Amino acid sequence: MDAEQSLDRVQSVDYPKNAKVQDSPLAAFIELYEHLNKDNLVGIKDVYHPDIVFEDPAHQIVGLSSLLGYFEALYENVEACTFSITDSIGDDKQAFVRWSMLLSHPKLEVESHERFTDVPS
Repeated sequence: MDAEQSLDRVQSVDYPKNAKVQDSPLAAFIELYEHLNKDNLVGIKDVYHPDIVFEDPAHQIVGLSSLLGYFEALYENVEACTFSITDSIGDDKQAFVRWSMLLSHPKLEVESHERFTDVPS
């Protein structure tokens, strides 16, 4: 199956703001990130596998406890960090979530977003 056929199988998901966490793993992930803050980071245990391999441009974190420690360190001096989910697609095997992130830190001002519009063949 090529990338185009694979994308045809993935359905667009549009969850209401009041979606319950048990509706789907994707809904749970979105719910977590829409409300994520330094006081509820333990919620990542509900959406990530215990053997998670998490990669960002600067790190590779292996395992859920290491990921939780990473998030706790990131949020240590953060004044505010909000994620605005702008799009998501998924099925029972894979998902993609696009968001904008606004970060307020005493030494930084960061606004980031991810957008992937093409799948390599």
